[in-house]
Amino acid sequence: MKLKILQLILLVLLVQTGKIQAQTAFNKGIHKINHVVVIYMENHGFDNLYGEFPGADGLSNATKENLTQLDKNGQPYTTLPQLNGGYVPANLPNGYFNIDQYIHSDKETPDVTHEYYREQLQINGGKMNKFAAYNSSAGLAMGYYKTAMLPLYSIAKQYTLCDRFFHSAFGGSFLNHQWLIAAATPVNPHAPAAVTAKLDSTGKLIKGGAV
Repeated sequence: MKLKILQLILLVLLVQTGKIQAQTAFNKGIHKINHVVVIYMENHGFDNLYGEFPGADGLSNATKENLTQLDKNGQPYTTLPQLNGGYVPANLPNGYFNIDQYIHSDKETPDVTHEYYREQLQINGGKMNKFAAYNSSAGLAMGYYKTAMLPLYSIAKQYTLCDRFFHSAFGGSFLNHQWLIAAATPVNPHAPAAVTAKLDSTGKLIKGGAV
């Protein structure tokens, strides 16, 4: 999806600078576009914010396999693991839940873990069932907000909402900002050991890190 957005931006620039001739109806129409604005919410999954959006591939399409969160040993949680601080009850069923009844959408919540290796552990080969296990937000990762109550809901109804939009690279928001613009990952060969991930000889993660 990001590739398509980048292609559109490039096409707009090429047409407007006269580097390609505007011969087709599409090219003639694209002259009416002055700006392409891309809005995406940092550190939120689509279902967390817009899972109830009418017609979207959201919460209603989730499967039991996706919803049932497993611990690090591959066993289902009896209840979602509790996050220190008492943000939500300790006895929440293993699955997604509406977070508005505990924390309003304008309140800050603990950040999720977004590291290269741990994100891959979270998605568990596409089963999407270890977000609670490999996340600093624990069971809070399964919370969703009422879509119709969000400030950007009215805007989302007017423009294009990408319900199958995925980030380009495993990692944080800044890395994906760079991928959106340059489609490349910055390299830091001299990063401090304290922030560098470590693997054992088999490729198993020993310690997570931002680098």
